[in-house]
Amino acid sequence: MESSVKPCSAVSAGKVRVLGLRAACRGGHLAVLLGTLLGLVSFSAPAFAQPLPPADAGDVVRETDTKDGFRFGALVQARYEHSWLDSSTRLPLLERQLDRFEARSNDGYRVERAFLRFGMRPTPGTVGRVVVDVAELLRKNQKDAVKFAYVEQKLLSRLWLRAGLFKRPFGLLELISVSEFEFLNLGPTDALIKQQGYAGRDTGLELKAHPFGKKGKYLSLQLASFAGGTKGPYASPVGLLSARAETQAVSGWRFGLGAAYRPQRSKRLEGQQDLPVDDLDKGLALGVDATGRWLGFESRLEGMYGRRTDLISMGASPVSAAGGDCPQRGCHFASVGSTLSRAIPLGKRLLVPAIRAEFLDANVETAGGRRSMYGAAVNFFPNPAMRFSVDLLRVDVSARANAFSQMGDLVTSRRYELSMTQLAVQVQLVY
Repeated sequence: MESSVKPCSAVSAGKVRVLGLRAACRGGHLAVLLGTLLGLVSFSAPAFAQPLPPADAGDVVRETDTKDGFRFGALVQARYEHSWLDSSTRLPLLERQLDRFEARSNDGYRVERAFLRFGMRPTPGTVGRVVVDVAELLRKNQKDAVKFAYVEQKLLSRLWLRAGLFKRPFGLLELISVSEFEFLNLGPTDALIKQQGYAGRDTGLELKAHPFGKKGKYLSLQLASFAGGTKGPYASPVGLLSARAETQAVSGWRFGLGAAYRPQRSKRLEGQQDLPVDDLDKGLALGVDATGRWLGFESRLEGMYGRRTDLISMGASPVSAAGGDCPQRGCHFASVGSTLSRAIPLGKRLLVPAIRAEFLDANVETAGGRRSMYGAAVNFFPNPAMRFSVDLLRVDVSARANAFSQMGDLVTSRRYELSMTQLAVQVQLVY
């Protein structure tokens, strides 16, 4: 049955969390997509700017979310995906076919996510969250089934401590909830920083402070320490150090600065005899991002630069028989990406078109590893709980670019990524 709640009234009541929705409801219906994606916005229109919540607002349990002490929620995403691959001249033919199989491994129907969410507030100032992805259990991937499991304690009026399993505070797109992001593919940079051990979910501790409060022109500071892939006899409480500063000092604009530092190599146990194998090296990555809301639009711009840490691709591991794209063991990556979206109310319904562009050089020191991505998506909300999405993506990859999915694998034959055009259609339900 169709909901009788209008999107804008639902926003004002706090029932819907969609990035850019408040901006659309306040900005009205009059808007025109302005030129190219990368020609973002100027600072000369403060009168049309709207305030922004923190980047991770959709993935945080607040005390107001659990007034009765407990809250249950769910999210289901059913997706169909198809990829059209460019031709390849790689020899032998078997290697070429394996590259194509790897590139299309996610094509077809699948349950992308099936989250069960639990929020708790046993006492004032204490909240907890557990999120389990049933879709990972269906894929027999038990180790990735638990997405969040943390407790957060208010230490002082503007200081919080979080402990458990949660997201490392590095990468703007990593901090945005997948249920709110306008696109179905997070992009190659997000995949790379996860493989390098800078982003993704991890177990650790985090201190978060709001020196000037959470409202208005706020300043947020995060400092976290994670396991960083170290465990067992090689475990370390500081396997990864992450920090993020975020501010809305300019009306309608949110700026972020992030850093992730791996102070030591991490090892993992492989084979039936549990032999220790070098996994990820030391490294430092930096990121800067800006998000603006103006005239009902929402735009994001993010840049990153960091050191590659995957030892297997550097040929520094005894199991890297297939070699890699970073033999000199001093490789760095650099990327820049941008998105632009506009939420358009249509009576009781909502339409959110969006465009994006991303450029990644996975190995600055060599000619290979470059990826360019362009995409457009349309999201339709017939009611606040349901979302239909169509995402069209074009990815151009330089020759002999190693597949990110194999950066940490013990393989004897390398898979190369292929340029492609990809179409994804998804239905999402949030409760």
